[in-house]
Amino acid sequence: MREAEGIRLNVYVLTRRFFALWGLLPALAFGGECETVSTESDLQDAVSEVEAAWKAMDSERVDAAANRARTVVECVGEAISPEGVASFFRVRGYAEYLAGDIPAAELSLLAARRIQPRYLLPEDLVAENHPMRQMYLTLAYRPTAVREPLPRPALGVLVVDGSSPATSTPIERPYVFQHVDDAGSVMTSGVYAAGSRPTYVEYTPPVFVDVVQPNAVGLRHRHTSRTLFIAGLGAVVAGTASMITSAQLERDWRSRPECADPEACRGLIRANQAFGIGGIAVTASGAALGVGAVAVGRW
Repeated sequence: MREAEGIRLNVYVLTRRFFALWGLLPALAFGGECETVSTESDLQDAVSEVEAAWKAMDSERVDAAANRARTVVECVGEAISPEGVASFFRVRGYAEYLAGDIPAAELSLLAARRIQPRYLLPEDLVAENHPMRQMYLTLAYRPTAVREPLPRPALGVLVVDGSSPATSTPIERPYVFQHVDDAGSVMTSGVYAAGSRPTYVEYTPPVFVDVVQPNAVGLRHRHTSRTLFIAGLGAVVAGTASMITSAQLERDWRSRPECADPEACRGLIRANQAFGIGGIAVTASGAALGVGAVAVGRW
């Protein structure tokens, strides 16, 4: 049996304006922890401070400047360039190495190396025979892992490690994720651990809903006009038979002498009237069904 006809309605689950407001919520919530909106220039200042403290082997200054660099990344009001992200991960690796967290330092330096593969550590910062330089050089031979795909955002573009539009994130190392709106303003910015997934409002495709029209069910494919015509024809036949029966009853009671007085044959007369009136009504109904069949025009 063929499916009934329907109307396809294009129903959007959420409007673009709602997505915009929703997408701003993470930024607004985090904005309470940021005293000012940072720039990439602020990040470079923090990077320079880490490098200066590293030369002096001042672990406290290195740690403080590295934390400031992370705060800048999380409060930045613009998309950071790949070079800026790479420099952030390098000085973060310095701080982690100096603090004795070698595995974390290795991951941070791996992130910097993946973003800027041709960059070499300055010898005035890291001596040629320094263990961290050897670590950094060997990271170039580590195989690249499969990346995690990112769903399309409902608004704006995604930026990962300074590159946009981003469609995936690394799972082997930390990364910087930013969600930028159509005007270029950063809604979300942060440093994410290896294997973690950022949170943002994802794009929801249009949902198509089939709405069945009650009046359309079966009208075209079930030969409704034919059904109406047959029903109407049957009603006309039945009505005609009823009227013939009424005529025969009338002849019967009029031919009887005892029916000269109508009161004596009241029952027969009433039956005659009932068949006559009923026959007329049924015939009229059949005619109406026939007209309806022609009007519908679905044979």
